[in-house]
Amino acid sequence: MLTINAFTAAGELLIPMSMELLALRGLDMLAKTVSKIRAITNSDLNYLGVLATKYDKRTLNSQEIFEALQKASRNAGIKMFNTYITISVRFTESPNLKALDIKKTNI
Repeated sequence: MLTINAFTAAGELLIPMSMELLALRGLDMLAKTVSKIRAITNSDLNYLGVLATKYDKRTLNSQEIFEALQKASRNAGIKMFNTYITISVRFTESPNLKALDIKKTNI
């Protein structure tokens, strides 16, 4: 329900897509959802584009999924940015991240 409300209120969608097979499959589902939102609640909703994330140029998997994502976004009529956000192992291994305990954080 939150997704529908957010899409109804939004003017444009920036779609971050991780370089994983399941994320690629989700693009089609997202396009169908946006089509329904356009028909029912927000005819002005537009795609800003697709941004590849967790891209690792060293792996064949990332390269193949990136190419498949380019093709899928082109078929769906969604712009894909030529740039990407690389994956960083350093971030997940950082001491500050390990020190953050969500269970103890008062939100």
